[in-house]
Amino acid sequence: MGRGGAYVSSRRDSESEIHAANIGIYGWRKRCLYFLVLLLMVLIIINIALTVWILKVLDFSIYGFGSLKLSGDDVRISGDVEFLNPVYASEIHANHDLPLVLNSKNNITFNARNRQGNVTGKFVIGSKEVKSFSERFIIYDSQENILFDASDESLTIGDIVKHVKFTVSGGVAFQGPIQANIISSNNEENLRLESPIGDVTVNAAETLTLSSNKLESSCHGDMSLESKTGKIILESSNIHITGLQKSTTTAGAYQLCICENGRLFLAHPSEMCDSTNSECN
Repeated sequence: MGRGGAYVSSRRDSESEIHAANIGIYGWRKRCLYFLVLLLMVLIIINIALTVWILKVLDFSIYGFGSLKLSGDDVRISGDVEFLNPVYASEIHANHDLPLVLNSKNNITFNARNRQGNVTGKFVIGSKEVKSFSERFIIYDSQENILFDASDESLTIGDIVKHVKFTVSGGVAFQGPIQANIISSNNEENLRLESPIGDVTVNAAETLTLSSNKLESSCHGDMSLESKTGKIILESSNIHITGLQKSTTTAGAYQLCICENGRLFLAHPSEMCDSTNSECN
């Protein structure tokens, strides 16, 4: 009994030693594992190096990367920027004293939208034209004074504008009435008011004054000078009326008489050119 038990015990010890010796990775498996670990480490190092290089090239930091910097609610971009898609911003301005330049191969369009996303105003700068789509168009000066105001109801030029000049060679055509204090031409040029197929009407609430070194008025039809409640005064040292027809009879003809104050009246051809106080007052 004793010998048999000792034999079994020694056998078990030898088997356990064999099993303990076989635990682990040996041979080509071990070499492959080391190769994979080494390859993985090389890839990790390469990825870290590439990441550091990309961050260095892009100048990436906690404030942004490259020319793009983030600070609070602002986005700052230095240098030239090319946008391939629409840009939405509440304010765009240049950095410090540098000018803001916008370039486009086709056109530049500015859209203003409401909270529903509908376009309420549009400003388009094209290659040959500039368009503005809005209910009202206003131009201010540096002091925020209105220079130009246009809407569906009226077109107004600001009170601070001293002179409005039209330098077109073909003239300026107005489809409606014109209201102005003074209408004058440039130096050494003529001022001409013309309506080729219509009427030219000049109205004044109080006084209408036409003054010039030489004033000419001509028409193809009738010309009337009418004053309903006041006077028509022609003041000159020489007044000439030429081109009148000559009559061979006195029937239906009257004398043209003039008072000392320059007032004109008609008298019967057979009577003296005498006047009473009513004609000359």
